[in-house]
Amino acid sequence: MKNGAILLEELITSSDGKYNPFCIFSNKELKKATNNYSYPLNVIKHDAYYILYKGSLQERSISVMKFKDVQDAKQFCFNNIVFAAQMNHKNVVKLIGCCLETQIPILVFESVECKTMSDRIRNEDRSPCNEWTGRLKIAMEIANAVAHVHVGFTRPIVSKSIKLANILFDDECVAKLFDFTLSEVIPEGETHVNN
Repeated sequence: MKNGAILLEELITSSDGKYNPFCIFSNKELKKATNNYSYPLNVIKHDAYYILYKGSLQERSISVMKFKDVQDAKQFCFNNIVFAAQMNHKNVVKLIGCCLETQIPILVFESVECKTMSDRIRNEDRSPCNEWTGRLKIAMEIANAVAHVHVGFTRPIVSKSIKLANILFDDECVAKLFDFTLSEVIPEGETHVNN
């Protein structure tokens, strides 16, 4: 496995301006932004491989993806960097930076602290998002994001983890696809990926 800094440098060099520009954050900055990764107070989403925290950095709300020390965590982190860095769509959570001071890089995304789709359904949230027109809007937004992932690149990307827990919302109730941990590119000349 390559060092995170080397991988990130190669990613930026090879992007030809196609990737979103992003910042490097210090571990100290992210600890402060998330109140030392306050659990469960600042948790947006808890997954088998990572925890997504809400935070505030320089008066800007952010979401911080911190990977657990589990097998394949580095590969899952790098998948998120590689795929999320390419995404520039209003219905995909935007990667804005990372911290390379830790053994597994910590990723920083735009703010999406308004619950996951599974939280909204489970809690029978009475927000406008859960009314029929709101649900139709969410379905169209996620369909647009999936279409972008599948046809917006030279070689299609397969997410492999589209589920209610990976649909997040910004403060304007815009649905956003998140988590490229298991994503793969369809190999040239092929029509699908295995598994």
